Amino acid sequence: MNIRLNNLLHGTDARIICGDGKKKITAVEYDSRKIVPGALFIAVKGFTSDGHDYISKALELGASAIVVDGNRDNYPDEELISMAGDATVIEIRDTRKAMASLS
Repeated sequence: MNIRLNNLLHGTDARIICGDGKKKITAVEYDSRKIVPGALFIAVKGFTSDGHDYISKALELGASAIVVDGNRDNYPDEELISMAGDATVIEIRDTRKAMASLS
């Protein structure tokens, strides 16, 4: 995969919190253990774990963009911005539903 982030997000309710929407994305993952440099990490809130708790790990592994849920209970915009570094952070109302269109 090699697609610009803004093209990937087209047709979603995405809101860029910080960063560049023109970045090239090499992969889309919701499992932080599978992140490769240039990947988009989708933080999904599950029944037993919350993908938002793995944002820093995904960034360490080279994620160039992070998608967070609009209904997240933690990680306010300011905290995400300080964690992001060069990564782009995007908010989508429901990351679980968005996974299908972004994958």
